[in-house]
Amino acid sequence: MPSENKKIKITVEYDRPNWEMVYLSIRENVDEETGRTKMIIHKGENSFIIYIEARDTVGVRAALGSIAKWIGVADVINREI
Repeated sequence: MPSENKKIKITVEYDRPNWEMVYLSIRENVDEETGRTKMIIHKGENSFIIYIEARDTVGVRAALGSIAKWIGVADVINREI
């Protein structure tokens, strides 16, 4: 059985040319903490970075899936504007 103190930590960096528009579109969704996962977004000079901390792989998978969807939707909308 895994220890309650152990966490899985992942960093996702997004540095495509439209990074700032995507950052503004998703930041409210990313900065949150749920029961098993915590996500924080930081704006850099030429990119944004999302930090994910989860208790287990299920939490990591859910967070990555959500982030991929949010970025995908924001990317499509920003291209159509």
